[in-house]
Amino acid sequence: MLLSGSAAAKADLKVDLKAFTESLAPLNYEENGVLTGYATELLQALLKSAKLTAEFKVLPWARAYQ
Repeated sequence: MLLSGSAAAKADLKVDLKAFTESLAPLNYEENGVLTGYATELLQALLKSAKLTAEFKVLPWARAYQ
């Protein structure tokens, strides 16, 4: 997974991230239109623990790097 983000200077210092990944089961894959898999679930747990949110996008790596 590739993460991209920016920090906003606010009193609560909320950080929004974009998570880019490719479809590579069992790490990341879509099931019934929902992104899941070991790496996806791990990142979601880390984000929850850090009280952050992320937008997940499935892209080929060449496009995700741009």
